[in-house]
Amino acid sequence: MGLSFEIKILQPGGQGGFQRGFFGLTETTVSGWVRIRVKNGKRSVRGKLVVIKFVGYEYTDFVLIDPIGRYDIGCGSTRLFHKEERTIWAPKDATDLDAIESFTELDLPFSFTVPPDVRHSSFKGPKGGVQYDLAVLIQHNVKTLFGSKDKVERKVIQVPLACYLPLVLSPAYRSPLIFFCTTNSSEAGQHGFAYDITFPAKAYGPGDVVQAHIRLQRVQGYKSTPKSLFLGIKRHDVCTDAGNARNYYKEFIARREVGGLRWQTDEIDPVGHLDLVTSLDVPLSRTANSDSNLKYISIKYELKMKIEVDGAPNVELEAPVTIVGVGVTECKRAINILRARPDVVLPGAVEPIAEVLNAREGSDANDWDEFPPEYDDGVDP
Repeated sequence: MGLSFEIKILQPGGQGGFQRGFFGLTETTVSGWVRIRVKNGKRSVRGKLVVIKFVGYEYTDFVLIDPIGRYDIGCGSTRLFHKEERTIWAPKDATDLDAIESFTELDLPFSFTVPPDVRHSSFKGPKGGVQYDLAVLIQHNVKTLFGSKDKVERKVIQVPLACYLPLVLSPAYRSPLIFFCTTNSSEAGQHGFAYDITFPAKAYGPGDVVQAHIRLQRVQGYKSTPKSLFLGIKRHDVCTDAGNARNYYKEFIARREVGGLRWQTDEIDPVGHLDLVTSLDVPLSRTANSDSNLKYISIKYELKMKIEVDGAPNVELEAPVTIVGVGVTECKRAINILRARPDVVLPGAVEPIAEVLNAREGSDANDWDEFPPEYDDGVDP
């Protein structure tokens, strides 16, 4: 009867993830414990080595249809951008490669420092993604009828990581996104009204609120009326592989529709206007940064707005926006925590961004501790 192992890779006590530190801003480690138990406690393992690996990679996986044979062609590639491994247990006589030491249980700490040149947040998209794995390998010796042989047991888990640097350094936070036309413009004459639409920022992360401040001003003499409004963020993916196969994919990651619009009039403005504030939420699912600089995955985001008009052409507006792996609230709290730490020197661009984010000394940092909240790496359906 063979040995039955229980291998667990555990987070540090009291922490909501393996990531310790603010990835991209401070030294960041991936740390925890490896717990090994032999389920049949009366038997011991003839152990030779326990190794843990930490790897980061991007991957694509998609299907194309052959234009002639009309059959499916599986495509995709993997690029490893980080790999590190270390021995966390060995027999006491480590000089002997064939040394064996018996055990029934082990609790082994580990810690990897994420290199400063690694800046990718993990995410899982419909055709590819970025993933970080921890893998534990146990090499042990088992007796057989003809002597003995070495065997390897393996345990692999995914580790979500979130990089703060793209959000902190994003210039998109320093200026709002504005759509504007005046009542005497040709566009206002086409639709029957002028518009002034403002979004406070051009960059967003998981859980952020995308808020639109909308002002429509009716042009005198026109009878057109806005009926409904659509607001959405559309994601455009281009996935490739080493053989130059290419797949295009697009979807709305967030959308909002508002109906029942009508002109508002008063003594000051008898012609008509419409004031509206509406918003949509960026999903909590992590997604790739717009500027990830990956080899096989290119992702762009676009904010789209459509005002359906009765009696005139619809208004259709669009503009590129930046989506990053860390939300505004999460980033504000991180900056507050790091400002209070004398051992941390923040990048020079953090302070002006902090002012834009309205991060204040001594705000709710203590309620959050130094461990960022975890997000689902998947994509919302």
